[in-house]
Amino acid sequence: MDDTESSIKINAKFKSIVDFNLALAIYEKQYFTNIVIHKSDILKPPNTKEDIIQFKYKRATFICKYGLQKVSRSRGIRKTSSLRKNCIFKLVVHLVKYTSGHYLVIHKLDDIHTNHELDEKLFKLLPKQRQLSPSKRQFVEQSLSIKGNKVKIQEVILKTGKMITLKDIHNIGSNLNKPSNNILFNVYQQLKEDNGAIVEIIEENNQLMGIFYQDSNMSHNLKFYPEVLFIDATYKLNNIGMPLFILLVIDSHGQSQIAALWLVKGETYCCVKGCCDILKKHNDINKIKVIIGDKDLADRQALFESFPNANIQICIFHVMCSFRSEITTLKRNITGEDVVTVLTTLQKLVYARSESEYNMLFCTYKFEFATGAKIFRYQLA
Repeated sequence: MDDTESSIKINAKFKSIVDFNLALAIYEKQYFTNIVIHKSDILKPPNTKEDIIQFKYKRATFICKYGLQKVSRSRGIRKTSSLRKNCIFKLVVHLVKYTSGHYLVIHKLDDIHTNHELDEKLFKLLPKQRQLSPSKRQFVEQSLSIKGNKVKIQEVILKTGKMITLKDIHNIGSNLNKPSNNILFNVYQQLKEDNGAIVEIIEENNQLMGIFYQDSNMSHNLKFYPEVLFIDATYKLNNIGMPLFILLVIDSHGQSQIAALWLVKGETYCCVKGCCDILKKHNDINKIKVIIGDKDLADRQALFESFPNANIQICIFHVMCSFRSEITTLKRNITGEDVVTVLTTLQKLVYARSESEYNMLFCTYKFEFATGAKIFRYQLA
């Protein structure tokens, strides 16, 4: 670095942000601490000339990792922890123009560390120092992909002199399990090879959010048995940890048949609405009279908007869950015996085989229970 001071000291000059970062990295290793950005005025195009955009900062202030503590407005009920210990170290750089060109210049330097030790062992435990090189990270990812023991993986990395915690290994594993656009795109490409199938993608902000799939048999099922449509999702049971929505219809033999499949990143409004729109585009949905799904609000809102003429219902399982959740001794101010009696009668109502049986049980529920009126108004009115 010609004509440029490489060490961190007052009035030191650097020809580029790369030179400055290199000098800062040397300083960190010498004093066993991390220096972080506190505030800055960043150079931005198009108002900045190309020859000085490389410096990144017009001015910037750096502090120690153990620097200024934030002023808390909480009442101290929840315990929190922080590395900040009000260390007074401060480094200020300005971009200055000289006759020989522009330089980043250290304008101010308070090179004093307070309230913490400058210890090599503690330094190696800091998050920045625990970051793995590409080769070591690849080793950890490959080991986790074949279900390697995390403790053994940690021992191998520690032998290289690099610090790593079990939490770091766990986080790398968690990131491996997250669905990526590449995985979804590969699935999309494979499904496209099925001739005659409808395969479309759902996007949001240029991000691949899901895949809609319907082959000719599925289209046939929905065309001839459209009256009742069942929609539900498996919860991350596949290798890529993504919800798979299965749309079912009931054929003339009372057997369930698949009408479409949705593979999505999450059970969100965006994903469900996108798949519903594709279903409407390629199928006649006017004959769908009833849609039965779960009680998830995001899903239901998308269904209400996409199928305004259909009756959206929840399945028996979620009906009973709702009853059990709302009819309790605390919420209804009734006895435990009353809870059992009411829930038993409601279950009989749900499973009534005919309208006459339902009406009979309904009247029993309404008039025979001493506390029935209050529960009746809430549940069935």
